[in-house]
Amino acid sequence: MIVAQDGFAKLTYNGLARQCGVKPQSLYRYVANIADVKSGVIGLYIQQLTESIEGQLHEESGQVALLHGAELFLTESKWASALRI
Repeated sequence: MIVAQDGFAKLTYNGLARQCGVKPQSLYRYVANIADVKSGVIGLYIQQLTESIEGQLHEESGQVALLHGAELFLTESKWASALRI
């Protein structure tokens, strides 16, 4: 939710703790640093993007699938830039 509202650059320990309703120090039990959290966010985004594109290409193959997949990637990646990922 932080990333969707404020952008990826605003994802901080303090903001995440505030969103979760805990003290920032409590987060250190679960993640060593904010870079790990950001890596997880990016990984989840890439996974969801890949699944979305694969789902839309399930009946296509060959060059048509490659071209359509590229179009979908560019279109859906624009959403990421709007979130400032």
